[in-house]
Amino acid sequence: MSDQIFSTRLAAIRSKKLKVSADSYTSQLEQFIEDLLAYQTDSKKKLEYSIGTIYNNMTDLLVLINCNGIIEFVSPACAHFGYSREDLIGRSCFGYVYESDLPEIINNFNHIVETGNHKQLEFRGMRKDGSFIWVSVNGNLVEQADNEKASIVCVVRDIQENKLLEVALKESEQRFRGMFEYNHAVMLIIDPDDLKILDANPAALEFYGYSYEQMKKLKISDINTLTSEQVKNEVYKARDAIKYRFDFKHQLADGTIRDVVVYSGLVKTVSQSYLYSIVHDVTDRKLAEAKIIENARELYELNLTKDKLFSVIAHDLRNPTGLILSLIDLYLSNQDKLTEKEKSDILHNLHKTASNAYELLENLLDWSHLQREKISPVLVNTSISRQINKSVMKFEPIANEKQIRIINKVNEKLEAKIDVNIFDAILRNLISNGIKFSYPGSKIEVDASLNPQNDLVVTVRDFGIGMNKKIKEQLFSISREPGRTGTAGEKSTGLGLVICKDFMDLLNGSIRVESEVDKGAVFYVRFPQPPD
Repeated sequence: MSDQIFSTRLAAIRSKKLKVSADSYTSQLEQFIEDLLAYQTDSKKKLEYSIGTIYNNMTDLLVLINCNGIIEFVSPACAHFGYSREDLIGRSCFGYVYESDLPEIINNFNHIVETGNHKQLEFRGMRKDGSFIWVSVNGNLVEQADNEKASIVCVVRDIQENKLLEVALKESEQRFRGMFEYNHAVMLIIDPDDLKILDANPAALEFYGYSYEQMKKLKISDINTLTSEQVKNEVYKARDAIKYRFDFKHQLADGTIRDVVVYSGLVKTVSQSYLYSIVHDVTDRKLAEAKIIENARELYELNLTKDKLFSVIAHDLRNPTGLILSLIDLYLSNQDKLTEKEKSDILHNLHKTASNAYELLENLLDWSHLQREKISPVLVNTSISRQINKSVMKFEPIANEKQIRIINKVNEKLEAKIDVNIFDAILRNLISNGIKFSYPGSKIEVDASLNPQNDLVVTVRDFGIGMNKKIKEQLFSISREPGRTGTAGEKSTGLGLVICKDFMDLLNGSIRVESEVDKGAVFYVRFPQPPD
């Protein structure tokens, strides 16, 4: 009889909807009782079948153990461990436990027997082949009927695979922790959502100068010099695998700023994702790179200087030397035939050519000393007007030829601390240039005074051809275009002003020019004065 038919007939009898006689009612009731018994028998069979199916096919092992530890019953799942039921029944359960785990198992077994309380245990159980696997055991104390002693029902589950995974996971975690803790590289773990620093290895604590507790209170934006919004954008790039290498500036606990390269990637767990960052301090490397670039620039300039000097020596020094030799040969070969005027002209040209060559040699010597750092300034208190007069006197013959007046406008009482040789070299070049580029019949004015910072400022003004913007911009550079020709055809190497600039750099001073085409030029030279 099906459950639905039985339920329907029972409901009909209870509601007395079946209109029958007493005998018929009794007959139906007897039939119902028979059906009820049949239903119960059928249900019992179904239940026994279901239980039997579960019992025979379950992978967990059911074991019944008496209070003395003797196995009284096992389920067919014992085959999973390599045993038959006959191999186990009647034997001590303690004979199948790994030796080092046995004390704990015995203690817990006695505790269950005495108190009825139980807990899940994990230990190594022995297979029939002598190998051991990890098992999980749950045990319950069960009272037996007819006043017999209680027994313990245990469910034994194979957890070998889970245990191996757990061990592998623990080993992996230990390896990671070891790599994290003992790595000399700076490592941080960051929450990509709120930018909090979740963990930092000892190398990070040493580098940033924070304690572990202080570090975990910070956000990555607290040590990055970018704005919080900029940091967040960069973190998102790392989180979304758009970018993995970053160049940042990080601030240490003491306020020091360091250049760093950061490699970041996402690490995912079951519950959350983290940003794993490795930080490399590249400050020294960047300084070294900057130094290399600076050295390369200096080497480039030195090569330009070398080329310039070779050009000067090959052309501007060879030509006057050759001219001097030619004039001397002319004089010696024809001295009996030359008139007094011709002899005077030859001697005049010899003097002029030799003066130009001497000026060039002085500049070359000054430059050589500067490049080899052979010059150490020696400052002495000097009358500036008197020192300027000494320089002016050297150029009076050349200036007189072009009818140019050199006017010293300096107050005779003005005194300042200068290196006399450097001062003379600078004036020599500035006055020489002034004569070359001044028109005949004009003048050159030299003046000097102390500025509000108590520095000596010397000015040399001419009223000659002046210069355009391009010439002014290149005036103190060794790589400038070849020097211009003077108003009387004088040669100019352009080396003199470069030397003046190097001298002023040596003194921590400065030199600058103001000029316009056909309106002359004014050079301002500032000589710093040492503190009293």
